[in-house]
Formats: sequence, structure tokens, C-alpha cells
Amino acid sequence: MDYVFTVKNTGNSDLTLTEIDGSSLPTGLTLASNIGATTVTRGQSTTFTLRVTAAAEADLSTSIALASNDSNEDPYNIDITAKVVAVPPVTIIDDGDQGFTATSGWQHWDKSGGFDGDYLYVSSGSGNQVASYTFTGLGAGEYGVWATWKNAGSRASNVPYSIFEDDKLLETIAVDQNQAPDDLTAEGTVWELLGEDYVILDGIMVVEITDAINNSWGIADAVRIEKTADVVLEPEISVSNPLTGNVSDGGTVDFGDVHKGATVDLEFEIKNAGTDDMTLVEIQPADIPNGFSVLSNIGDTTVARGDTTNFTVRVDTSSTGALSGTLKFANNDGDENPFEIVLSANVVDAPVVQIVDDGDSGFSATSGFISYSGHGGRGDDYHYAQNGNGSEIARWTFDGLTEGNYRIWTTWRVASLRPTDAPYRMLDGTTDRGTVLVNQQQQPGDLNADGTSWKQLLDVDVTSGTLNVELSNEASSLWVIADSVRIERIGDAS
Repeated sequence: MDYVFTVKNTGNSDLTLTEIDGSSLPTGLTLASNIGATTVTRGQSTTFTLRVTAAAEADLSTSIALASNDSNEDPYNIDITAKVVAVPPVTIIDDGDQGFTATSGWQHWDKSGGFDGDYLYVSSGSGNQVASYTFTGLGAGEYGVWATWKNAGSRASNVPYSIFEDDKLLETIAVDQNQAPDDLTAEGTVWELLGEDYVILDGIMVVEITDAINNSWGIADAVRIEKTADVVLEPEISVSNPLTGNVSDGGTVDFGDVHKGATVDLEFEIKNAGTDDMTLVEIQPADIPNGFSVLSNIGDTTVARGDTTNFTVRVDTSSTGALSGTLKFANNDGDENPFEIVLSANVVDAPVVQIVDDGDSGFSATSGFISYSGHGGRGDDYHYAQNGNGSEIARWTFDGLTEGNYRIWTTWRVASLRPTDAPYRMLDGTTDRGTVLVNQQQQPGDLNADGTSWKQLLDVDVTSGTLNVELSNEASSLWVIADSVRIERIGDAS
């Protein structure tokens, strides 16, 4: 607990102060912040803060001598006493108690029912009306949270109870207040369990109810919390990446086959899933295996609980062959230091020709493109969409490409009900490389290869490692056909 003292100069000349010597304070009391300004002009003020840090029950007593140039109050003596008592295992805040606040939209009802014979109610709204229960001075630990209310048929079925550690949201639970609480009978009331195992380290827990409900009425009555376990303060490292998900200490991240000359990067996220600050050491050159490099090192070397930082690994694709080795970095997790990751990749020659069909993993489409099979098209299937405003998009994605110049073809199932201006857009990553309007009433005839007739679109430079071809439904007539796209590297980028 912190206590802020304000020192004001009420005289007619400058007040000169001397910083407080905190070394003589008894165990359980510390000087959280010393005098902010040692020269205070008339009418102005400064502050200092005492903190009670006692971890066990205690009677604390001390005196602080505040030296100054006040001729008849030098030093200014302050006697300090504090009694540290055990935190009660159960704490209840009712709607009328200290620690409870509510905005003006909440109305009081004391005619019948509720904990201690009253409660507050609110009609459905936008979430701006808030009832809040603030529990302070809590010991570090895990807590359970319960609530009670006067149920009735006119209650909302989704009353949102949000649980915070100070201002950090831990969880929001939707509660059906048509139903009566039934999880616990204690303190003369029946309670509903909202949740357990909420870790509180900062001494403050807040429970909020808002009017973001689906029906009148939402009820704010009493909230009960109980410490259920102690908490050991220690960091806990958790590492993940979008390719393989969570990575255990000593686990393997396999990049698979990657193309020679391609840019292959992977970002790793480090999360502190523990209860105390996590300290990291940047990845050292000696701890990076051959064939890999660290494109960006660990961003933050001190990670608070619940926070994250990142680093990025790049595969050396300059020559073909299998790569494998262990990357590691130091940290203060007691049983995962250093954290080790086995990296592996197989660098292969990039194929000259690549094809993505509408059924392949590189193809994606919005819901307006409908799959159609058994009636032609490459692979005997294709997707179709009604012409429209361009909001429906089919996309063919070629990843891991070697930098170079690529020729792009496409194919489709010909019919009379086709647009004459189907728009194919080519992108180098996110950089627009041009759009070609295609007459899908005409048979593609620029190339016969791979068992298919193809229409040539464009030759484009790819420097990002990814080529996207997009087809939208912004066409003059139906139906827009999305089938296959073929690419071929024909030279170096210009």
C-alpha cells in the first residue's frame, strides 16, 4: 500500500527541503519516492510516498524528520504507525458498500430481495453504464469470484461480468440472470461461481457489470471473492511461431522443403506466461546454427508477465542441401534455461514451372465463389461467381519464390455465359504489378502444356518471394470462372 504525503509552501518565500533518509525505516516500510522538488516556491507543493511492504502481520512504528529552512519547524517531525493484518480469505462488496460505484443509469431498488435487502438495476444499452466493485489490499494469490442477484423472468441472459487485475482484463463472463445462482451457499446467500484461479499480484481486483445486455433488466447486487491458493513468483517462458505453433524447450521447427534463392523468414513469439518478470539475453552469434541467421534479435530483454517479444530467423537458401542445428538463448526461467530450438530445413532447386489449381492449398476464395466439379476445368473442377462490385475475390498464392521474372498463365472453362472482361490482378507480395482483362467466352490458346490450354497474362518481376494472382467478380456479365494459374521463371528480375 502506498501513502502519498504532500508538502506545501504556505509562506512568502522559497521553501528549501532536504531529501528524506529512508535507510532508518523499519522492515515493512520503504520510501517509494523521495521529495520531488527540494526547492518549493510560495504557494506550490511537492510530494513523497511511503510504501507498506510487510509480508506478515506486524505493528509498524517510526518517525520521519523532514529538514527544511522553515525557522520554527525544522525539522518537521511526522510519527508513522501502521498495523499489518492478515487479509481475510473471503471479501464481499455489496452494492451499497465502500468499493462499489455505479454510473447514473443504474437505479436503486430496496423493496424486496437482494443481498442485504437491495440491489441496482439497469436497462439494456450500449455498455456505457457501468457498476464496479473494487477490492484493494489483496495478498498475492489465486482468487475465485462469485456473484449473486435477484433472478426473475425479465432479466437479461447475457449480463457481462468483466474481471480485472487493476486495469488488466482477465476474463469476461456472460451470466443468465433469469436463472437463480446455485453454486455456493455461504454468508446467508446463494452465489454463482464466475471463475477461479485468477492470479492477483498487484493487490487490486475489479469486477465490472455493464448494460451491454440483450434484455431489461441487468442486476448489480453483491460480489464475493476468496483467495484459494498462494502464488509463487516466477517467470514461465512460452515460445511459438505461425509455422509449427507452440515450441517446447528442445523441440524441432522444420521449415520443410524451401526453394534455392528464396527469402524464407519465420518470426518467433516469446511470451511470459509466469507470474514475475522474465529476463532474456539476446541470441548470441555462437548460438545460431550454420545455415540460419537471426534477421531481428529479441526485441525486449525484460518481459512483464503476460507480455511478449519477438525474434526472426532466416534460412540461408544460397545453396541446396539439408540444414539442421540448435538455436538457443538464455533466460531466467528456472527449468528452461537456456531455451533450445532445433531448426531444420531442406533447400531444393526451385521448379521452373508451378501450377496452383482451385483445389490446391495455395488457392483461396471468398464465399461468393462457388466450387463446381464434374463438369470440366483443370482437375475436373473450378469455382464460379456472379458478376458484381469486386468484393468477391479468388486468389492463387505462390510462396517461397526465387527472385526473378515470371510469366503467368491462366485457364478456365469456356461457355457463352462468361464475362469478356474478367480482371486478373498480379501482385508481388502486396505490390501491384498490373491487371489484365480476359475474355472468358474465348478458349485459352497461348500455350498447351501440362495437359491444359493456357492464356498468357503478364511477365512480372517478383522480388518479395510471394506472387499473388487475384480474380475479382468486377465484370460486365456472369459467370466469372476461377480455375488454375501457371507460372514459369523465365529470367532474372530487371
